Amino acid sequence: MVEDPKELWDCLNERFGHHKRVLLPKALFDWTNLRFQDFKSVIDYNSTIHEIVSILRYCDHPVTDEQMIEKTLTTFHASNILLQEQYRERGFKKFNELMSKGQLSGSHKQTPSKGKDTCYRCGMTGHWGRTCRTAKHLVDLYQASVKGKEKNAEANYVNEENAPCPSLDVSDYFMDN
Repeated sequence: MVEDPKELWDCLNERFGHHKRVLLPKALFDWTNLRFQDFKSVIDYNSTIHEIVSILRYCDHPVTDEQMIEKTLTTFHASNILLQEQYRERGFKKFNELMSKGQLSGSHKQTPSKGKDTCYRCGMTGHWGRTCRTAKHLVDLYQASVKGKEKNAEANYVNEENAPCPSLDVSDYFMDN
């Protein structure tokens, strides 16, 4: 039981003061690598940016609304440059205004002119919505080509007893001209 406020503060600082040194590098890394285009929804992005900003503020590295707006707009997908410029022209001063207007909903998945997805799940192994940037007409062709095909794989069991052993001669490796 500590009654002196200064002594209590010093004890708390000694016990918990290192958290800032531990949390700051990861928060700075997360801030640097935060990209709006990497999120499936605006809600997920909004939650993540506020979490990072809270940690940065706790660590005495305040982030302004202007910096949050800039981070958001500069990390749009390259196909949304026009949309990025339109948001800049609106001159948002508060990050929450930008988010709460619902103006960003889906902007990381839409082109400003057509309103169609710029990323499609083509169906190929390892091609996810954020990494596969295949044009829609090619995706449609690929999906049509695999549609209806069964995924039967043929396997042949080979062991030493039934392994075919070809008999090769040195002459098999020469090409006749």
